[in-house]
Amino acid sequence: MQIFLLWFLLRSSSFLVAAKASSVQGFANLERRLPVWPLSGPPGLWLQLQRPDHSTLPAFPRSAKLLSLLGINPAVGLVLVSSLAGLAFLYIFERLPRLDLLDDRASSATLFLLIFPISMVFFIPYTEGMFFLFAARCFYSAQRQRWWLAGPFGMLATLTKLAGVVLAVALVFELWGEDPANRRWSWRTLQKWASILPIPVTVVIWTAIRNQVVNQVKFDPAHVQQWFLSLFVSPSADMTGSRMTILWPWHLFAEAVERAIHDPVARLHVALTLGGYLAMVVLFVLTWRFLRPSYRVYSLLLILYSSLIFCFYYGTLLLMSAFRHSYTDFPIFIELQKLDVPKGGRLLAAAVCLLLFIFMMYAFSMEGWVP
Repeated sequence: MQIFLLWFLLRSSSFLVAAKASSVQGFANLERRLPVWPLSGPPGLWLQLQRPDHSTLPAFPRSAKLLSLLGINPAVGLVLVSSLAGLAFLYIFERLPRLDLLDDRASSATLFLLIFPISMVFFIPYTEGMFFLFAARCFYSAQRQRWWLAGPFGMLATLTKLAGVVLAVALVFELWGEDPANRRWSWRTLQKWASILPIPVTVVIWTAIRNQVVNQVKFDPAHVQQWFLSLFVSPSADMTGSRMTILWPWHLFAEAVERAIHDPVARLHVALTLGGYLAMVVLFVLTWRFLRPSYRVYSLLLILYSSLIFCFYYGTLLLMSAFRHSYTDFPIFIELQKLDVPKGGRLLAAAVCLLLFIFMMYAFSMEGWVP
């Protein structure tokens, strides 16, 4: 019940913050001004609802499309899908720690994940709520040895956000470490291993469909960057801010810091995005020794993906959405409760997180920052 009450409080706070922002500048400006990229941004999704050939991944926009058929405004439908999927995710996530922790620690893990500042993505029209729901259900099914469910939920996560393909690697580690018998050939073992196949197969099939039906994926060995953007970001991403050269990670971070120093417009974005990403990296390092192997590989790959993708591409600002992408490492929050932090420190961290949540939501509503 306390999880639902906190969710409702944050949902209401998000609405009030957005309403306050609308009194300063209308929502019409907000709708026009928000960048179309990354594609999970609201205007990009509205575009997907009207133009299926522009859709990179179908699960989230198609779910909102069903609501629009009932007469619900598409923008409202996107928010409803995101918020309700986020609430359902919290229900599943609270049960994940209970497989390893006591009930009170499991609740604490869920509470901290929910008050973490970037949890604002659960209350705006972004894909994270639905992705978290399917990814958490995938892990939960695997740990309960319901492999026939783990694979399909991983597939749905991949159809929501391409990062879901990492779940296939995590399931390999989960299955390998579950029982030594899984390392020997048998019909039952083959059935378990086959349950992972829907995830990579889905990526291949969906990519083939986009390439053959709407000719969206531009396979060209002579233009590796263009192919990367078409496959992993969006078919039209090279039109909205791709760089002409590929940078090493340290050059990318140095360029972001340099731009923040000399460009006041980029300063807030870099501070929130890069600061939030580095905070997730620190939490990952601190919880590494507590994480189960499948969580380790899942979190490590997504931490790397969250920043390395911008060595190939950036939108209107450097490291765009790196904080949001790294937040998908939700298993980190399961093990945070094992850190030896005084009660006063936990309360201080909670207060800071809530204040940042409100500030970031306001900055988003005022067009000052895009998560």
